[in-house]
Amino acid sequence: MGRNIASLGGFAMIALSIVVLDRHSGVPGWPALLPCVGAALLLWAGEHAVANRVLASSPLVFVGLISYSLYLWHWPVLTLCKLVMGPGKLTQWQSAGAVFASFLLAWTSWRWIETPMRRPRSAPARRTLASYALCMVLLATVGAATTALGGFRGRVSVEVAGEPVRESSHYPGDSSCNGPGCPPPTIALWGDSQALALMPGVAEWAQQNHRTVVLRSHNSCPPLLGVDVLFDEQLLETCAPFNTKVIDELTKDSGIRLVIMAARWPWYGETTDFGFDRHSAGLRTANHRAVDRTSSLTALAVGLARSVAALRATGKTVILIGQAPELGFEPASCLTRRQLPTSAGPWPACNVSAAAVLLRQGATQATIEDVARGEQALFFSTASLLCEMATCPAAVGGQILYSDDNHLSPAGARYVFGRMGFRAPLLSLLP
Repeated sequence: MGRNIASLGGFAMIALSIVVLDRHSGVPGWPALLPCVGAALLLWAGEHAVANRVLASSPLVFVGLISYSLYLWHWPVLTLCKLVMGPGKLTQWQSAGAVFASFLLAWTSWRWIETPMRRPRSAPARRTLASYALCMVLLATVGAATTALGGFRGRVSVEVAGEPVRESSHYPGDSSCNGPGCPPPTIALWGDSQALALMPGVAEWAQQNHRTVVLRSHNSCPPLLGVDVLFDEQLLETCAPFNTKVIDELTKDSGIRLVIMAARWPWYGETTDFGFDRHSAGLRTANHRAVDRTSSLTALAVGLARSVAALRATGKTVILIGQAPELGFEPASCLTRRQLPTSAGPWPACNVSAAAVLLRQGATQATIEDVARGEQALFFSTASLLCEMATCPAAVGGQILYSDDNHLSPAGARYVFGRMGFRAPLLSLLP
């Protein structure tokens, strides 16, 4: 009786985990105990328990036999179906066809690859291993050649597949001018990885005006003083020392007259990612130990005001750069897919609506603008430069403006700082 109860309980726990667990459930972690304990109960109950007899039926045993091959095959099948059929959800018949194809391929590889490997009958084991090794070498060679050639670029246009639009956002060095003869820097760019992404645009703009820029950036560390930064609920202990060091350096350097500050402000203010839902962020002060949207926005205002006030006290001009529209998709992949033929029309346009950007950035931008007014700093909205006709595109004129879903590419940074409406007010601020 006890084993039957354990068997039914374990079966129910596994079934419940299928229904209630998703990508937001914190797996791996404590929620993973639900299916794991359920499986342990089924194993303990033994083969004669009531639920175990159901699981031992021939159809379910067959699925178990081919399960590893099915696991390997179903993803490429579904991916190819999405690419061929086009955007949107698959129909019921398309989904059924994908499932049937996955089972057929899984059975084929189980029958002709897995089983012969485990139970060699006629061919010597050495010859069997040699044949499989040869297949693996051939597949690895094809994969290596594809990687070395950068994929099959003939499928799409040069504008999307070419290297110029995929150049790295990382700037070589921490100054726009290196070597003898460089004038001392008069402009500083301070922030997280968004500042690093903006450096090509800031550097080109400064060089055209015979100025030198010094870069001070640290991943996931916004330029905020006296504020803790949390990444996936874990304290980033390097941020506070980094920002303290930077503010000490900048306030003591009388040659730096203009400081440009940039960060992924909405990520810290809203505490969530955009679109992908991969990582969370958060800010807190000594007075607000809990991290939520309200406390993060408060901490953003407090920390930003401290940073700007410290710079303004030494007579420096401060410019706060708003976050570029977050896309919620990988731009190069989206633009590539749009050039592939489908049976269901073109893929959706590679842009994000201005309304979605406003909803995402509204509260954070209002907080930054309040600080700018109170501390006599200037605020420039990157989104207003990149959003036209109610949408914010990932590419303009054949150039991808983003290196990923939220960082501007070098081309995007130069595009932003090259816009006439942006450049004119900045020219008068050059030290």
